[in-house]
Amino acid sequence: MLSNYSSLLEFLAGVYLTMCLDNLLTQKIWTVDYFAAFKKSLEELSFGGNTSIASEVVDKNRDQISVMQAQLTKKSVFMLVYIFLMLLLGGISTCMTQDTTIICLMAEVLTIQAIIILFFSGYVFQEWSRTFWFILTSLLLMLAVTLIPILALWFVKIVLKDEYIVLMMLFVAIYPIIWQIFKVWVHRSLFYGYVNRSMLAVKDEYENVLDIINNNGDTSKLPVEYGKILQANTIKHKNDDAQKAIDSSIKEYTDLLQSKLRKIGYETSIFMVIWSSIWTKKSKYNNSEKVSLTDTDSNNNGLSNYKKK
Repeated sequence: MLSNYSSLLEFLAGVYLTMCLDNLLTQKIWTVDYFAAFKKSLEELSFGGNTSIASEVVDKNRDQISVMQAQLTKKSVFMLVYIFLMLLLGGISTCMTQDTTIICLMAEVLTIQAIIILFFSGYVFQEWSRTFWFILTSLLLMLAVTLIPILALWFVKIVLKDEYIVLMMLFVAIYPIIWQIFKVWVHRSLFYGYVNRSMLAVKDEYENVLDIINNNGDTSKLPVEYGKILQANTIKHKNDDAQKAIDSSIKEYTDLLQSKLRKIGYETSIFMVIWSSIWTKKSKYNNSEKVSLTDTDSNNNGLSNYKKK
């Protein structure tokens, strides 16, 4: 059963090896370079004349984004171990002349565990220790099912047909590659635009807040988070000069701005990027339609006036 797909599995193992090496060495082909887009967007913005904000945010996010990018290496190592074990089981099954139910059982247990691990990949592949522990747990459970008679008898009752196990195995082996190709495409075509739009919105909000504070504007128009900071500082410095409360608030506003900018860099899902891009294009299309209708109305009015003359 498994041995029939040994050539495909060997090819996929080679792909995962290139993923791992690319992520470690070049980061040009398979790696989603979040940091480059994040840094480029920050460098293009000016935050109310404060030139240190961008550099501070970049420095604070450098390590966090590196951890995100390193997840591909861990996932590749996990997939290499999985494919190696499937090839090993396939090789053993060809040498067995008796019933190969136990091999099918081991392949099924290992594949189900791999699906669960991939489903929680965001957590599992965050740290090397977690990755190794999950791999070790998978191996121990696979051995336990096959070596402990009670567990083996229970699992044999629910063992799937050979073709279902093969389909599950192929899904586990191929899905991460397709998903990574999709992620790289979205990043290279849409991610920079999303980051730029998100940062611009945060920047405009921050500068609007500074304008209200510095020009004694209507503080009731402040966004909720900024309003709470001003309210807390006003109470804290109620016996001091009013300017002291404003100065304290501005410092906290800068911290809040940096926090929001940092989250754009590493708390962005691929679906948020896609939805934002679709929404932006839809808005542009609607605006262009409105402009087109306005121009048409103007031309019609001009034509009617000309005829009246």
